[in-house]
Amino acid sequence: MRVKAQYFGLDISIDEQVLKLIKNGIINTCSIVVNNLNLEKNVADLMKNCKQKGLMINLTQGCSLQSNSESLISSEQLKKQIQENKVNLNLIKSEIRAQIYKYIKIFEELPLHIDGFEEIHQIPEISNIIAQIMEQELGIYEIHFQMRNILLSEREINQQIQLINKLIKVYCSHNIKPVIYMEQEDLFLYKESLNKINSKIEYDYSINLRYGITLTKLAISDINSQQIPKIMPQKRLSQSSQKISQIIKKICSDQNQLNKTNILIYSKINPATGNQTFALRLKKILDNKYMNQRKVFLRGIDQFNQNDNQSFQNEVKNLSQFIQENKIGMCLGINVYRTSIILSKVKKNVNFDLISIIAGTDAYEFLENDVTAQQMKEACEQSSLVISINEEMKQNFMRKFGIPDHQIPVINQSIDLSLAKKFDIRQELGLSERDKLILFPAGVRKVKNCKFLIEPMKKLLLKYPNHFMVHVGSILEQSYHNEYLNEIEKIKQEFPSLSNRFIFYGSLDYPSYLGALQQSDLVLNCSFSEGQCNAILEAMGSKIITLISRIEGNKSICEDQETSIMFEGEEEFTDMYEKIFNSKIDTTQLIENAFKKFQECYDFSIEEKGFSDLFSQVDSNACLL
Repeated sequence: MRVKAQYFGLDISIDEQVLKLIKNGIINTCSIVVNNLNLEKNVADLMKNCKQKGLMINLTQGCSLQSNSESLISSEQLKKQIQENKVNLNLIKSEIRAQIYKYIKIFEELPLHIDGFEEIHQIPEISNIIAQIMEQELGIYEIHFQMRNILLSEREINQQIQLINKLIKVYCSHNIKPVIYMEQEDLFLYKESLNKINSKIEYDYSINLRYGITLTKLAISDINSQQIPKIMPQKRLSQSSQKISQIIKKICSDQNQLNKTNILIYSKINPATGNQTFALRLKKILDNKYMNQRKVFLRGIDQFNQNDNQSFQNEVKNLSQFIQENKIGMCLGINVYRTSIILSKVKKNVNFDLISIIAGTDAYEFLENDVTAQQMKEACEQSSLVISINEEMKQNFMRKFGIPDHQIPVINQSIDLSLAKKFDIRQELGLSERDKLILFPAGVRKVKNCKFLIEPMKKLLLKYPNHFMVHVGSILEQSYHNEYLNEIEKIKQEFPSLSNRFIFYGSLDYPSYLGALQQSDLVLNCSFSEGQCNAILEAMGSKIITLISRIEGNKSICEDQETSIMFEGEEEFTDMYEKIFNSKIDTTQLIENAFKKFQECYDFSIEEKGFSDLFSQVDSNACLL
C-alpha cells in the first residue's frame, strides 16, 4: 500500500506538513519536483524518512535547469508549440535528463518512479522521450498517471481513456509499468472503460487533503507484487499490507485532530448536467469557506440502480462505511427523492446532520406521486434543514409536508460564466455569419420533452433554410433517446435538406458548452417541469434570447415578454419563433432585461454568499442543527 504526496518541492509550507505525515507513517512515498530552490531545505528529512521517492518532471513551471534565467512556458503553450513543430525535442530531452541527474545528485539514488507535473508525460512526443531515457539510459521501470476531472464530457472521458491506452502501450513496450490513479468521485465514471484497458495495469484512487492554508494531492495505491514486471528490483516491492480503508482512517484522524467534521455532497453527477454543475459549484463554495477546517467530499449516486432493492441496500451499506471512514458530520443531498431518501436510511447506521436540497423533479413529478411523496416526507423529517432553490418549490414542500417556513431557506442557483472557454461550434458545423444557430441544451429524457420540438422545428427549418437546430446534452434515458433519434432520422430521410440542419450533437464538457451557447442565436427549453433551468440562466447571462415552455419552474426565473419569450403548445411555439426572427419582438430590450436580472439574482457571487452565510449560521447553531 502506498500513500503518495505529489508536488513535493514546490511549496515549503506544504512540504513541512507532508514531512510531518511522512514521519508519522501516514505518507510513505512522494513525487518530487527538483527545479525549485524550495526543495533544498527539506532534503535531509526526506532522505531519512521517506524511502519510496520518485521524480516529478516539470517542464511548465519555474526555470529550466539548463538555463536558470530561462523561464519554462505553460503546458498549453508547450502543447501548442509541439503541435506546430516549433519545439526542439532534443532540448526537452536534455532538460528531462538534467532533472533526473539533479535528483540523483541530491538523493544519491535513482528515482523509483517518474511522474509528470501538469501531466506533461502524457504528451505523446514527450512520453516517447521519457520512456527511452527510463529504460535505455537509467533503468527506471515505473511511470505514474493521474486520470481526472469530473467536468469532462462523455466524449472527453473516452478520448482520455484512448490516450491513456496509447501511453500504456508506449511504456509497456519499454518494460515500464504504468500505475494509474484517479480521484474517488471519478471512479464510477471511468470504471466500465477502464476494464477494457490492459488488465495487468493497476487502477487505484487518489484523495485530496488540506494542510495549513493550501491543498496537496495524496494518491493511494494497493500494489499487487505479482503484477510488477520481474525486471523490477526487489527492494521496490516493500509495501504495507494495510487495507485502503485503514489508511484513509489514519489520514482522516490526522486531518481531524481538532475534532472538526467533514462534509459530503451527495448528488447525481452525470457529465454535462445541471446536477453536476450545481454539485461542483457547491463544492467550490464550501471548499473556499472551510479551507483550513473541513474536507468536502463529492460522491455520485449514478453507480447504482435506485429502483433495485438489492442495489439500493448495497449503496446504503457502502455509503454508511464511507461516511464513517471519512469522519463526515454533515451530508448535503441534492434532490430530496434522488439522494435524501438514501441518506435518511444511512442515518439509521451512522450519526450525521442531513441537509436536503430541493432541486427540481422532487418538487414536481415526485411530489405529485403518493408513494414517492411519502418517501420524501420521511426523508425531510430526518433532515435538520431543507434548502430550496426557488420560492415556488419551497411553497410546494411547505404545503405538502407542513415544514416550518424558517426551516426552508431559499438560495437561488447561479451560473459561473467565468468557466466558459472558446469553442467554435459554428465553425465546426460549417455555419456562416448569416446562419442562425438554434441551441437546445437538455439531457435526453422524458421530462425534457425533447420529442415535442421535432414537428414544429421540421416546419421551421424547411421555411428558413439558414436555420440550424442543434441539440446538446447527455443521454440520460436510453430508450427515450432511441425513440427520439429514430423520429429525427425519419424526418431526415423524408427531407434530405435537413440532414445537416437537425443535429443531435451529444454532450460537451461544461466550459465548451458555455462557449457554444455564447455563439447561438436562440436557446430553447420545452420541459414538462423544471426546478431552476441552468440553460435559461446561462443564456440570460450570455445575452442570448430564450424561447421557453410556460411552466412554473421557468416562470420563477423569467417574465414572459420581459426577460424571455414563453409558449404553450406547438402553435404558440411556432408563432413566437417567427416573431423573434421577423423582428416583431423587441429582442434587444428583452435581452438587456434578462441580463440585468441575471446580474442581480443569479450571478455566482450571490449564490456563494447565500450558502456561505447560511453555513456560518449553521456553525453557530443559529439553525436547528
